[in-house]
Amino acid sequence: MNYLTMDFGGTLAKYSVMDENCQVLLREEAPAPKASADQYYDFVTDVYTRNKKKFDLQGIALSMPGVLDSDSGLLIGSGAYIPLHGHNVINELRERVDVPVTMENDGKCGVLAEVWKGNLKDCTDGAVIILGTAVAGGIVKDRKVHKGKRFTAGEFSFALVGIEDDMRSTAYYRCGVSPLLFNACMKKGIDVTKLPNHGLTKFSFIEDQKSFSEWNDRPEYAHGMNGLQFFELLEQGDPDITELYQQYLKDLARLVLNIQIFFDPDKILIGGGISRQERLVPDIRAALADLQEKVIMGYRFDTVIDVCYFMNEANQYGALYHFLEKKKQEESVK
Repeated sequence: MNYLTMDFGGTLAKYSVMDENCQVLLREEAPAPKASADQYYDFVTDVYTRNKKKFDLQGIALSMPGVLDSDSGLLIGSGAYIPLHGHNVINELRERVDVPVTMENDGKCGVLAEVWKGNLKDCTDGAVIILGTAVAGGIVKDRKVHKGKRFTAGEFSFALVGIEDDMRSTAYYRCGVSPLLFNACMKKGIDVTKLPNHGLTKFSFIEDQKSFSEWNDRPEYAHGMNGLQFFELLEQGDPDITELYQQYLKDLARLVLNIQIFFDPDKILIGGGISRQERLVPDIRAALADLQEKVIMGYRFDTVIDVCYFMNEANQYGALYHFLEKKKQEESVK
């Protein structure tokens, strides 16, 4: 049987057709349909309709940002998809498509993928940090994803890793990729309003740019700076980018150390598109070792820090696993 899996990020919506053995029959992406609720529902419906006969689709598995109740389909906190706040996404889609629909938080989907067929498959306890527009993630206890009473367990974006009394202290601002690129544009004098996620990274405590540098006129920065350009400048030794990256690693190390202290898992995995940079995880390990040496007084945790097996595709595989598990549960009670 084949299924449509869809991962909705702040910048892109990525979708695939897979079978229950994770064989990928189709993989595509499009700009995130987050301008309105109708745009979102029309997007899902259109992708399904275009592919249902060709692949004999038997269901739709969604990975969504924000706080949500995966059983009822209610989107409690909408993340980047602000027009969907308070919507029951599953019920809305059931009126438009003729197959079952499931939905799970994106970070928890990332965790499920790693537990199912990834780098947590042999672990009892683990955690996954997904570095994207914000910082998604999840916690695995006894091989089950822990959601918490209000479905917010593992929402690492609002973990405090700084000392400010505003969003500057959160992992979202300090460890999310979109704020990192926002600050890189500010440093280099590139107009931040060019960035796809400018609306999600413009905070009240950041002053509007008063002037731009010659970098702003370069055609390669017509849409701001992307992650690949950031790491190219880093490899070239750009002092502004190097300074930002070193602080970024320190903040990530604080987040990882806090998870180690409070949970003590077997492994902590790093995912998201930025995890494809081969230097990232070794650099995090080095920053973590330095931080432990300074604050833990000689004690060292032996938690394994590794990359997600599925990298930035984890959410789609996890969404499929969630769908198949829900299907299994429903069939067992019939």
